[in-house]
Amino acid sequence: MAERRINFNFNYYYEIRGKAGPDTQTIWIVFHGYAQLAKDFIKKFECLVSPSSCVIAPQGLSRFYLSGFSGKAGASWMTTEGRNYDIKNYLAYLDAIFQKEVAPEAHHLNIRILGFSQGASTASRWVVHRHIRFEQFILWGGFLAHEIGRSDAQEYFSGDNFFLVSGDEDPFMGPEVKKNMERKIKKLGLHPQVIRFSGKHEIDESTLLKLKDL
Repeated sequence: MAERRINFNFNYYYEIRGKAGPDTQTIWIVFHGYAQLAKDFIKKFECLVSPSSCVIAPQGLSRFYLSGFSGKAGASWMTTEGRNYDIKNYLAYLDAIFQKEVAPEAHHLNIRILGFSQGASTASRWVVHRHIRFEQFILWGGFLAHEIGRSDAQEYFSGDNFFLVSGDEDPFMGPEVKKNMERKIKKLGLHPQVIRFSGKHEIDESTLLKLKDL
């Protein structure tokens, strides 16, 4: 038996609130977490939408039923099975969205990127692989992709526009996880702004609005 590769066209979708255009000043690109859908996730960011600001929510390319064989579905950015294929495919997908919605106006846009949970690794990997420049980068309830080394970390995430956000009752951000994150931050030589809010593994609107004004 032998594994073979094939390329083919792939049609997919994403969510957007507002519109990137000549009058747009700020564009948010937000990455959902494991088992979420973009259409639900983007609702958390409607407080950011205005005539001068819009929000784009890509969606993981792999979907599955959350329970059994029917009902509500969720999406994932990648798994360990076919990892390299998943990464290559979603990077191409994200590039296509960026070229369509952002690139034509990128010269005057304030680009802000937020990755939540599993989406944190996805967002940081895309930034590094595709050399995306931003005004603000937020990892919410997650951290940088594990393969990002010190050189790339210093190039993209060493400024004061890099934020780590999490709820003080987030079950996925317990003491051991935070300790490991602190070790990695030190190893990478980063000094992110750390923000904690009263809550769990979720997007908190009041915290989001504070970040909007920074």
